[in-house]
Amino acid sequence: MDVTHNSFTVLGQTVVLTDGTLLDSSTQPADLSGLQLGNVVEVSGFANATGQIVASRIATKAAGSTLQVKGAVQSLDTVARTFQINALVVDYSSVSAAPTLKNGAIVVVQGTTLNGAGALVATTVTAFRGLGASANQHVDLQGLITSFTSGDFFVNGQEVTTDANTLMVLHGVTLQVNVPVRVTGTINAMGILQAQRVEAKQQGASALAGAVDSVSASDSSLSVLGVKVVLSSLTELDDKAQHLKSFRFSDIHIGDYVEVAGAENPPGTVNAATLVRDKANIETVVQGVASNVASPNLTVLGVAVVTTAQTRYTVPGGGADKVGAFFSQAPNAVVTITGRFSGGVLTADEAAIAP
Repeated sequence: MDVTHNSFTVLGQTVVLTDGTLLDSSTQPADLSGLQLGNVVEVSGFANATGQIVASRIATKAAGSTLQVKGAVQSLDTVARTFQINALVVDYSSVSAAPTLKNGAIVVVQGTTLNGAGALVATTVTAFRGLGASANQHVDLQGLITSFTSGDFFVNGQEVTTDANTLMVLHGVTLQVNVPVRVTGTINAMGILQAQRVEAKQQGASALAGAVDSVSASDSSLSVLGVKVVLSSLTELDDKAQHLKSFRFSDIHIGDYVEVAGAENPPGTVNAATLVRDKANIETVVQGVASNVASPNLTVLGVAVVTTAQTRYTVPGGGADKVGAFFSQAPNAVVTITGRFSGGVLTADEAAIAP
């Protein structure tokens, strides 16, 4: 674990947490400090220009779960039947029906153990064929920009080109390396994706976890703890409650427990980067910039928060007087509050200032 760079390593892959990373409700605090060495985790996200995984969601898994990694083949040795995915060595000598491999190919590897040298002993290796699109085929592509030159860039290994007719929906974001985007368009005769629309994904330090108060189909929004949450075509949806394979906005109902991460804009409204429906949880979470700070109260995302003598505090630098340190550092800082919501007020069991 690397606290300085807000990252950790799993199966030889560097995982980077951002303000938009959503951790499951069992991880408390809901940041890097809530994870421990030896935890088994499932990470969703996109590879950036250096091969790091920029995590959109991290969930803890039971010990003994199947090991899996996806990435580009490096240092292929067809005699020893090994290759690398970043720092991880994969031993595929036990795979009887391995696909034809080459350096640079994208593969998904599954296994159950690491050998004495730390290599993942593969039980299956599946080659990822990329877009596999033909000329004139319509494409809908999401990922991080890994290379950018003027109006041309690469996403998930696919070259994208834009022109004066491309609709740019950037939400104030400048296109550059490692910016998450969604691109729709058509493959041209040279195999390049001619973009009809490019939308940049907003990222931020705001998060909510709680029961849905209301749902509005007219503007694809819902309310959690009285906070308006707006979904867009770039919002990543995941269903951990009913495990729906095709989970849509129309599947969300009042009373569902959801976890939301995104950016606050305008104040009091969260533009969702990710939304996960999870199993019911009696605790609620709100994360954002603290305002109206006056011990024992504060406001986060417009939600009234009250602390008590039982509230546990996490403050950078520690110290004996954590209550005093929290309320002196909280104004205009990003804070995470976990507690119980009733009567429009969140009573804090835990209050943390983000490092």
